[in-house]
Amino acid sequence: EYAGGWIDDALGAIDGLLGGETAGATAAVGEGTPTSAIGTAMLDMFQSAAGTEAPPRLGINEFIRDNLLDSAGALVLDTSLFTDDAEIFDGHDMLTETSLSIEEVSLKGLDSFTELDLLNAIGNYTLRNVLRLDHLTVQVNMRAVMAASSLSDAVIVGDAEPIVEHFSIEITLRDIEIDLSVFLGVNTATLGSLQLGPLLHSSDVVTCLLSAVAELEAT
Repeated sequence: EYAGGWIDDALGAIDGLLGGETAGATAAVGEGTPTSAIGTAMLDMFQSAAGTEAPPRLGINEFIRDNLLDSAGALVLDTSLFTDDAEIFDGHDMLTETSLSIEEVSLKGLDSFTELDLLNAIGNYTLRNVLRLDHLTVQVNMRAVMAASSLSDAVIVGDAEPIVEHFSIEITLRDIEIDLSVFLGVNTATLGSLQLGPLLHSSDVVTCLLSAVAELEAT
């Protein structure tokens, strides 16, 4: 029972930290600005009519901007997450020798959460999570190199420098909604026996807590 209460408090703190509102457009216009739902909606409407848009005010947006994104508001991913070799195509025929490689993959819009409702109990062991993003943009920067064929039966023979082209592929998704339910079984005896020391080190927290998870499923 004590462990259950502790878990409830922890989940409530996480939900409040990431899903709670922070000072946003309403605070930026000065003291005395309406803070009710109706006042906020009217302010956002006026800002939209004036050509400006109220920034999202969820705590998770501030956290992501401060800790994950660069100055351009993008999260740059390591290309090794997708492929061991940055070169994804290498072709050689009688006409040309062509290669295509990924230079950079970035995500924009990770700080556009409009709703974050986490860890709501909908059953004895099931937690529901609802996330909504205003938009998410995936940008892939590519490099293409084309040179004359060097095969013995090449149609075109020449010593010209290869042609190098850089280009980007960009895909934007809007009004994204994720509804995820997690079945979580926790061994309260194991959880209660965890030593406090390792939990004080951020690198050990996840490992320690996962040791108490008996079963985990997501739908």
